[in-house]
Amino acid sequence: MKKIFFYAISIGIPFIICSLVFYSLDIAPFGHQTFLVSDIGSQYLQFLNFFHSFFTDHLSLYSFSNGIGDSVLALAGYYLTSPFNLISLFFNESNMPVVLSLLILLKISVMGFSMSFYLSKHHKKLDYSILLFSTAYSFCGFVIAYSMNYMWLDALILLPFVVLGLERLWLQNRPTLYAVSLCLTIVTNYYLGYMVCLFSVLYSIYLYALQYEKREDFKIAILFKRGKTFILYSLLAGLTSSFVLIPSILGMMNTAKTSFSIISLLPYPKFFISVFSQLGIGTIRYDLRLDHLPTLYSGIFIVIFFIVYFLITGISKREKVASFYLLVALFATLIIELFNTIWHMFQSPAGFPYRQTFIFSFLIIIFSYKGFLVWRKSCEKSYLFKAAGLFIGFLFIGEIGLGFQNIFFKNKSFFETQQLESLALSLAFIIIYVILLLLWSRKKAVWIFTCITILVCFELGLNYRFGLQDVPFGNQTTYSSFSKKINATITDLNPDHNLFRVQNKLSGSALGYHTPYNAYNDAWTFQFAGTSAYTSTLNEKTLDTLTNLGIYSKNERRFNYVDTNPVINLLLNVKYQLSYENGQLMTQQNKEAIGSGFFMQNDQIKLRDGAVFSNIEAVLQGILPSKKPYLVKMGANDETQAEGNLLLYAPNNEWTKTDAIFVNGQKHQTHVTILSNQLFNLGYFKKGEYVEIKFKPDDLMQAKKPDFYTLSNARFQHLLQHLQTNALTLTEGKGDYLSGTVNAPNETNKLFLSIPFDEAWQVKIDGKPVPKSQVMGNFIGISVPKGKHAITLSYYPKVVPFSLLLSTAALLTGIVIRRLLTVRDFSPEG
Repeated sequence: MKKIFFYAISIGIPFIICSLVFYSLDIAPFGHQTFLVSDIGSQYLQFLNFFHSFFTDHLSLYSFSNGIGDSVLALAGYYLTSPFNLISLFFNESNMPVVLSLLILLKISVMGFSMSFYLSKHHKKLDYSILLFSTAYSFCGFVIAYSMNYMWLDALILLPFVVLGLERLWLQNRPTLYAVSLCLTIVTNYYLGYMVCLFSVLYSIYLYALQYEKREDFKIAILFKRGKTFILYSLLAGLTSSFVLIPSILGMMNTAKTSFSIISLLPYPKFFISVFSQLGIGTIRYDLRLDHLPTLYSGIFIVIFFIVYFLITGISKREKVASFYLLVALFATLIIELFNTIWHMFQSPAGFPYRQTFIFSFLIIIFSYKGFLVWRKSCEKSYLFKAAGLFIGFLFIGEIGLGFQNIFFKNKSFFETQQLESLALSLAFIIIYVILLLLWSRKKAVWIFTCITILVCFELGLNYRFGLQDVPFGNQTTYSSFSKKINATITDLNPDHNLFRVQNKLSGSALGYHTPYNAYNDAWTFQFAGTSAYTSTLNEKTLDTLTNLGIYSKNERRFNYVDTNPVINLLLNVKYQLSYENGQLMTQQNKEAIGSGFFMQNDQIKLRDGAVFSNIEAVLQGILPSKKPYLVKMGANDETQAEGNLLLYAPNNEWTKTDAIFVNGQKHQTHVTILSNQLFNLGYFKKGEYVEIKFKPDDLMQAKKPDFYTLSNARFQHLLQHLQTNALTLTEGKGDYLSGTVNAPNETNKLFLSIPFDEAWQVKIDGKPVPKSQVMGNFIGISVPKGKHAITLSYYPKVVPFSLLLSTAALLTGIVIRRLLTVRDFSPEG
């Protein structure tokens, strides 16, 4: 009963602190503000909606909400494998922002339990002082900086179990806890799971160094002999996670994030003494979330006893030296760019840097608790004074280093207001802690330690509030109301469950966002086939195809169909535009969207990088050859040479420096701020019409020479009429099963499908399997004989049964090996 009460408190304290912080900021479920901001508002919310629909609507391994269509395996493995996400099943879609808050709240709370469990088992006692240190772990710097990246918090929950498992493996030859917890870490988030795997090697070396000290103990043969259990169970843990890991890795290999940067592989220092400033309170703020020093904050009280750990005589010199080298090794992964890149899966982070700092905080806290336990026996005042003095010295050194960094690299003043506030608060807490500890060392009065406990909780909560107070939260009431309207509209648009895409131009303000919002992943939220995406698992071939046809892409993780044009509507079957105008939700139908498939004359079209107009012309000629071009270049006198939509493509322009485009004096407005190249549709003009196009600033375009072409309406309409009779409409049984009927006019016909090519698609005509090919970049093409035929497509990725089989085999192997080892250990001969 005492254990249950103890662990309940370990969860309850961080739960109460986090709840009070949320309450003070009016954050749901205690108010109307929600985390509709940054990646949590533009990715995680939408993917959580998919997770909800996956279990409540239908199970599908493919989704047309994933960009213009893709497997969900890699995305689910990267974002959605945490068991905490099951909480979403108890809420409806309009309340998903509230679920985000609850996920953060619950994960932070459970971190308190896992750390208290580790400390109590490691030190073999239930001591209520543990709760100070476990709560500090719940609110360490990583959590303050990255709590809105809540998918990473599972690794922090599991890390104490991994470390406890390592200790049992090396010291007691009991590998089960290590293997299970490491496997779960990889499954719930393989990205931080990879970091935990690297740390497991470092911590194993640390444990080995503590256990063995003779020179011959470090010979390769002996190391391998003693470490074979660690190697075996690490391998089995990784293989057991194959059902998530293999599909995720294969999916990530299809993204554009597999390229290397030579600079990120150079061994240069990322920072210097300024890092010590991060040990203080109030250093982590929302505006610094993408670019900051390592978040080493672990609590003022914690750092005092962390320093005591290395000063006090009650801890052996050998243990201190081993601990010091472990910290240095981990610190090297932060300061040296080469090592930092390796720890981030050989990819320098695009924002949110130094993601391995949670491990550093973990070590600070466990060494600090050991220092506290040893100091508590003697209560020697000198150690407190020395630790406080060193701590203050580190803070001043760090702030001076940060001051020089401000001047030379950031064009700021030497001491920013926030720095002075942080330093003053940190000094105040150090002094108060020392005074209270001195008083407690005399009388050991419960009320004094209670005051220390309250002060620690207040400090941790205050620091978390500093981290959240500048967040431009969204409004849950607005989101809930408007999301219901959108869901109703989408349902009305597609009563027959046909496959077509919707171009989304919704306003973020209408959904309660208070920051720029580009609606990249709204297709997930409102369950329609989309035309945009923002995800770390974006397929590179699909992205290249779309950008080569003129669709906007800011970087390798996102694209957005911004300026509507008839050719894209035809190729992608974009049937509707969804927008918010004058306080009203508006839908507009595109007549060019004739179906998910149509017959083409030439399927050997190759798209060239950056040659957007040439690609579009080639595609249209491949669909239906024309003696005259579909795209007619604008005359030198700024007069159109054909009637139709006037298109602009300026590959040499620096769009980050372009404020606006004006067409006949009217600003050409897009719903997304353009930061890189894309195809603009400047409007519909008659032949011979003068069009004045200006750019702001004026001098940007003088030497750039953009291209202007008119899409001939007459020729394009002729093409549509030709295609419309035999176009294919596909109906979704599920996201991974499509069916329709098509009438092929000729003996041999090449059917283009507006579905990204994927080997996992199985295509059948009249129930018989047929081969597929990759056409027009990354779309599916199939040969169809003359006559009326039933077309079906089923998505069946073979990697799923293979990875499940491998996981099962690894799990059973681990169980058998463990059973054999147990029998051997307890046999009479043993």
